Amino acid sequence: MFLEATSPVRNANVQTFERPLLSNRCSFCIRNIFPAATIPLSPSIGIDKIAIEIPLAAGMGDPKMFLSTLKNTLVGRWATKATTTHQESGARLVWQFLKSRWSIRLEFNPSRFVDPDGTSLVTPAQTLHVIEELIREFMFESDDALPCFVITKANDIDIENWLPDWMSMVRISRLDTAVDFVIDNPRFDVANYRKIVPKYAKATNITYNRKGVAETWTGVYSN
Repeated sequence: MFLEATSPVRNANVQTFERPLLSNRCSFCIRNIFPAATIPLSPSIGIDKIAIEIPLAAGMGDPKMFLSTLKNTLVGRWATKATTTHQESGARLVWQFLKSRWSIRLEFNPSRFVDPDGTSLVTPAQTLHVIEELIREFMFESDDALPCFVITKANDIDIENWLPDWMSMVRISRLDTAVDFVIDNPRFDVANYRKIVPKYAKATNITYNRKGVAETWTGVYSN
């Protein structure tokens, strides 16, 4: 499907433009960013960011020590979070201990694991695989944050054979989705958005991938 402009684009500052009914670009961007929104949309929808809650086994270990291990330093009395970087992919992982729910909250971008140097969207099946691998890599080094689904009915620890319904025990607390669209004009660059500041934002930030290509434009809302 194509979203076609009714007025030609002569330069980066378009004076008049009739916004398409289904345009995925805000009118402010249409007036200021080249090219205008004549964008072929694909049906590909994927997961952009996810946060899950992993229930912990009761009476085993100290989840605060788990956070200390992640940070490689003893966390403070009231600390509940630890941020780490996955060594192989460079992905940012945010861990949080929820005492009231006796669970670990993990927030991350699954595409950073599936396609670290690209912009591919991630399917739910791929995200599930990433979740399983992160649990195995980070949560099985000690008894401080063992998921409840690795505890057998005999109260033994079995990190190889999880309970069959373990997926239903993991609660999703955040789910951001994204859709792919294609801009094939060679003059387009995400860096063009550098001076376009979203409403209420104090500044903008351009994120570059390992190849030095601008791939993400975000607003900065706090210092």
